Amino acid sequence: MRRTIALIAVSILMAGSLSAQGGDKLLPQRKRITDEALARDRALIQAWLARADSLPRNPGDVYARARAIALLEFVGSEYDRANRSLVLDTSFVQAVAIVQRIQSGQTWYETVREPEGVAAVAPGLWGQLDSLQHADVNRCAESELARAQVRLLLAVEEHRTGGPECSEPIVKEVEALIEEIKRLIEACAPPVIDPVAAD
Repeated sequence: MRRTIALIAVSILMAGSLSAQGGDKLLPQRKRITDEALARDRALIQAWLARADSLPRNPGDVYARARAIALLEFVGSEYDRANRSLVLDTSFVQAVAIVQRIQSGQTWYETVREPEGVAAVAPGLWGQLDSLQHADVNRCAESELARAQVRLLLAVEEHRTGGPECSEPIVKEVEALIEEIKRLIEACAPPVIDPVAAD
Protein backbone atom coordinates (compact mmCIF):
# COMPACT_ATOMS: atom_id res chain seq x y z
CA MET A 1 0.00 0.00 0.00
CA ARG A 2 2.76 2.43 0.94
CA ARG A 3 4.56 1.54 -2.29
CA THR A 4 1.45 2.31 -4.34
CA ILE A 5 0.98 5.66 -2.60
CA ALA A 6 4.64 6.49 -3.16
CA LEU A 7 4.35 5.66 -6.87
CA ILE A 8 1.28 7.85 -7.25
CA ALA A 9 3.03 10.70 -5.47
CA VAL A 10 6.08 10.37 -7.72
CA SER A 11 3.82 10.32 -10.80
CA ILE A 12 2.00 13.48 -9.77
CA LEU A 13 5.19 15.33 -8.94
CA MET A 14 6.83 14.40 -12.21
CA ALA A 15 3.76 15.18 -14.31
CA GLY A 16 3.38 18.54 -12.60
CA SER A 17 6.94 19.67 -13.16
CA LEU A 18 7.33 19.19 -16.88
CA SER A 19 9.01 22.49 -17.58
CA ALA A 20 11.19 22.57 -14.51
CA GLN A 21 12.75 19.18 -15.24
CA GLY A 22 12.55 19.21 -19.02
CA GLY A 23 10.09 16.33 -18.76
CA ASP A 24 8.55 16.66 -22.18
CA LYS A 25 10.06 13.37 -23.36
CA LEU A 26 9.67 9.77 -22.37
CA LEU A 27 12.57 8.29 -20.43
CA PRO A 28 15.33 6.66 -22.51
CA GLN A 29 14.76 2.98 -23.23
CA ARG A 30 17.53 1.89 -20.85
CA LYS A 31 15.76 3.59 -17.92
CA ARG A 32 12.33 2.03 -18.46
CA ILE A 33 13.03 -0.84 -16.10
CA THR A 34 11.66 0.20 -12.72
CA ASP A 35 8.11 0.67 -11.48
CA GLU A 36 8.94 4.30 -10.72
CA ALA A 37 10.23 4.92 -14.25
CA LEU A 38 7.17 3.34 -15.85
CA ALA A 39 4.83 5.26 -13.54
CA ARG A 40 6.63 8.49 -14.40
CA ASP A 41 6.21 7.94 -18.15
CA ARG A 42 2.56 6.91 -17.83
CA ALA A 43 1.79 9.98 -15.73
CA LEU A 44 3.56 12.16 -18.28
CA ILE A 45 1.54 10.71 -21.16
CA GLN A 46 -1.72 11.24 -19.25
CA ALA A 47 -0.74 14.80 -18.31
CA TRP A 48 -0.14 15.74 -21.94
CA LEU A 49 -3.30 13.95 -23.02
CA ALA A 50 -5.25 16.06 -20.53
CA ARG A 51 -3.60 19.21 -21.91
CA ALA A 52 -4.44 18.20 -25.48
CA ASP A 53 -8.03 17.43 -24.54
CA SER A 54 -8.39 20.83 -22.85
CA LEU A 55 -7.24 22.77 -25.91
CA PRO A 56 -9.85 25.20 -27.23
CA ARG A 57 -11.83 23.83 -30.13
CA ASN A 58 -10.89 26.59 -32.55
CA PRO A 59 -11.91 25.88 -36.15
CA GLY A 60 -8.35 26.22 -37.43
CA ASP A 61 -6.97 23.75 -34.88
CA VAL A 62 -9.47 20.90 -35.22
CA TYR A 63 -7.16 18.58 -37.14
CA ALA A 64 -4.06 19.37 -35.07
CA ARG A 65 -5.89 18.92 -31.76
CA ALA A 66 -7.40 15.62 -32.92
CA ARG A 67 -4.02 14.40 -34.14
CA ALA A 68 -2.34 15.24 -30.82
CA ILE A 69 -5.03 13.38 -28.87
CA ALA A 70 -4.91 10.35 -31.19
CA LEU A 71 -1.11 10.21 -31.00
CA LEU A 72 -1.10 10.40 -27.21
CA GLU A 73 -3.79 7.72 -26.93
CA PHE A 74 -1.70 5.55 -29.27
CA VAL A 75 1.43 6.12 -27.19
CA GLY A 76 -0.40 5.41 -23.94
CA SER A 77 -1.99 2.16 -25.10
CA GLU A 78 1.18 0.85 -26.70
CA TYR A 79 3.31 1.86 -23.72
CA ASP A 80 0.99 -0.15 -21.46
CA ARG A 81 1.49 -3.14 -23.76
CA ALA A 82 5.27 -2.85 -23.27
CA ASN A 83 5.87 -1.72 -26.86
CA ARG A 84 9.21 0.07 -26.65
CA SER A 85 9.76 0.85 -30.34
CA LEU A 86 11.02 4.28 -31.33
CA VAL A 87 7.70 5.15 -32.97
CA LEU A 88 6.31 5.78 -29.48
CA ASP A 89 9.01 8.32 -28.72
CA THR A 90 8.62 10.15 -32.03
CA SER A 91 4.83 10.14 -31.75
CA PHE A 92 5.00 11.53 -28.22
CA VAL A 93 7.42 14.30 -29.21
CA GLN A 94 5.19 15.26 -32.15
CA ALA A 95 2.06 15.35 -30.00
CA VAL A 96 3.76 17.53 -27.38
CA ALA A 97 4.95 19.92 -30.09
CA ILE A 98 1.41 20.24 -31.46
CA VAL A 99 -0.05 20.96 -28.02
CA GLN A 100 2.64 23.51 -27.18
CA ARG A 101 2.18 25.29 -30.50
CA ILE A 102 -1.58 25.57 -30.13
CA GLN A 103 -1.27 26.67 -26.49
CA SER A 104 1.10 29.44 -27.56
CA GLY A 105 -1.53 30.78 -29.96
CA GLN A 106 0.13 29.54 -33.14
CA THR A 107 -1.47 27.40 -35.79
CA TRP A 108 0.01 23.98 -36.49
CA TYR A 109 0.25 22.51 -39.92
CA GLU A 110 2.93 20.18 -41.14
CA THR A 111 2.90 17.61 -43.87
CA VAL A 112 2.13 14.29 -42.23
CA ARG A 113 4.31 11.62 -43.72
CA GLU A 114 3.22 8.11 -44.59
CA PRO A 115 4.19 5.76 -41.75
CA GLU A 116 6.99 3.39 -42.68
CA GLY A 117 5.60 -0.02 -43.58
CA VAL A 118 1.98 1.06 -44.01
CA ALA A 119 1.93 0.23 -47.73
CA ALA A 120 2.54 -3.44 -46.95
CA VAL A 121 0.00 -3.56 -44.13
CA ALA A 122 -2.81 -1.50 -45.66
CA PRO A 123 -2.17 -1.03 -49.39
CA GLY A 124 -3.71 2.13 -50.81
CA LEU A 125 -5.33 3.41 -47.62
CA TRP A 126 -2.76 6.10 -46.88
CA GLY A 127 -3.16 7.44 -50.42
CA GLN A 128 -6.93 7.64 -49.94
CA LEU A 129 -6.53 9.54 -46.68
CA ASP A 130 -3.97 11.88 -48.22
CA SER A 131 -6.34 12.61 -51.10
CA LEU A 132 -9.24 13.24 -48.73
CA GLN A 133 -7.11 15.53 -46.59
CA HIS A 134 -6.51 17.73 -49.61
CA ALA A 135 -10.18 17.88 -50.59
CA ASP A 136 -11.64 21.38 -50.55
CA VAL A 137 -14.08 20.51 -47.76
CA ASN A 138 -11.84 18.30 -45.61
CA ARG A 139 -12.60 20.68 -42.72
CA CYS A 140 -15.84 18.73 -42.32
CA ALA A 141 -13.96 15.57 -41.31
CA GLU A 142 -10.67 16.75 -39.83
CA SER A 143 -11.01 14.83 -36.58
CA GLU A 144 -11.85 11.62 -38.42
CA LEU A 145 -8.91 12.14 -40.80
CA ALA A 146 -6.48 12.57 -37.93
CA ARG A 147 -7.80 9.50 -36.13
CA ALA A 148 -7.64 7.34 -39.27
CA GLN A 149 -4.04 8.33 -39.94
CA VAL A 150 -2.95 7.43 -36.43
CA ARG A 151 -4.94 4.18 -36.50
CA LEU A 152 -2.84 3.19 -39.53
CA LEU A 153 0.23 3.83 -37.40
CA LEU A 154 -1.22 1.39 -34.87
CA ALA A 155 -1.96 -1.13 -37.63
CA VAL A 156 1.72 -1.13 -38.61
CA GLU A 157 2.75 -1.76 -35.00
CA GLU A 158 0.19 -4.53 -34.58
CA HIS A 159 1.41 -6.16 -37.79
CA ARG A 160 5.02 -5.90 -36.64
CA THR A 161 4.39 -7.50 -33.27
CA GLY A 162 1.53 -9.90 -34.00
CA GLY A 163 1.20 -10.34 -37.75
CA PRO A 164 -1.77 -9.84 -40.12
CA GLU A 165 -4.34 -11.32 -37.77
CA CYS A 166 -3.63 -8.48 -35.33
CA SER A 167 -3.51 -5.67 -37.89
CA GLU A 168 -6.51 -6.65 -40.02
CA PRO A 169 -9.22 -5.50 -37.55
CA ILE A 170 -7.58 -2.07 -37.36
CA VAL A 171 -7.26 -1.88 -41.14
CA LYS A 172 -10.99 -2.62 -41.41
CA GLU A 173 -11.66 0.10 -38.85
CA VAL A 174 -9.70 2.56 -41.00
CA GLU A 175 -11.63 1.49 -44.09
CA ALA A 176 -14.87 2.23 -42.23
CA LEU A 177 -13.48 5.60 -41.14
CA ILE A 178 -12.62 6.43 -44.75
CA GLU A 179 -16.22 5.75 -45.79
CA GLU A 180 -17.42 7.98 -42.94
CA ILE A 181 -14.98 10.73 -44.00
CA LYS A 182 -16.26 10.55 -47.58
CA ARG A 183 -19.84 10.80 -46.34
CA LEU A 184 -19.03 13.82 -44.16
CA ILE A 185 -17.18 15.58 -46.96
CA GLU A 186 -19.97 14.90 -49.45
CA ALA A 187 -22.58 16.21 -47.01
CA CYS A 188 -20.50 19.33 -46.45
CA ALA A 189 -19.95 20.15 -50.11
CA PRO A 190 -21.92 23.18 -51.36
CA PRO A 191 -25.02 22.20 -53.33
CA VAL A 192 -24.84 22.39 -57.09
CA ILE A 193 -27.35 25.00 -58.30
CA ASP A 194 -28.65 24.59 -61.81
CA PRO A 195 -28.50 27.80 -63.80
CA VAL A 196 -31.85 29.48 -64.28
CA ALA A 197 -32.85 29.60 -67.93
CA ALA A 198 -33.38 33.09 -69.27
CA ASP A 199 -36.95 33.87 -70.34
